[in-house]
Amino acid sequence: MKGSLFSSFRRITATVVAALALAGGLLGCASGPKVLDVVIPGDVVGAEEVRVIEYLGSNAGEPVPSWLEPPPGELEAMPEFSESYVFRFALDGATLEEIQASFRSFPESRSIAGAIITRALAKTEGVQHLPDDLMDRAVRIVAAAEYAGTDRTDEFWVHEESVAEETMTTRYRGWLLYSVPRDQVHAGLVLAYDNAAASFPPATEPELLACETLQTRFRNGL
Repeated sequence: MKGSLFSSFRRITATVVAALALAGGLLGCASGPKVLDVVIPGDVVGAEEVRVIEYLGSNAGEPVPSWLEPPPGELEAMPEFSESYVFRFALDGATLEEIQASFRSFPESRSIAGAIITRALAKTEGVQHLPDDLMDRAVRIVAAAEYAGTDRTDEFWVHEESVAEETMTTRYRGWLLYSVPRDQVHAGLVLAYDNAAASFPPATEPELLACETLQTRFRNGL
């Protein structure tokens, strides 16, 4: 009798455990996709909480790329980029298909030229009396330039859900990493400057000094 009761108890216990496991599995499915314990730079502005659902390589257990967070200047200090300038571009999309389509159609020549112009113009800050026509001409030349050896070094996307004021939304973010040989960038900048200076030479002593100051700054690159 004792053995029979014990066997019955074991069968009941096993049934309860199986039911609890099934219920737990169902609850887990109902609660949505598993949240990954990773941090992606640049959280959604105004969000109370941002949760990562999936990212490129997460299914294979790959880590988040190390190039996502450091500023380009730090990336360029790494041995693999010692001969290149590095440019990182961010994209947004409502779906993974939208992000991937943006990757395929990304206007790399125009985007890289714009990034180079931004960094080049930053070198002119504080330099007074630069001829306006000279700089406008140089910018137009740089904007039209293309650089041999440009490489799409890497790409990455992440699927996130964010909570703000009790409203949950999901979105995808993507990044593209490009490297451009420094000698190509320098050659393009020299060509632009020389062409512009030939068309609009400094007309006064202050303009001449301003141009010499700018040339000195560009000796160390962007």
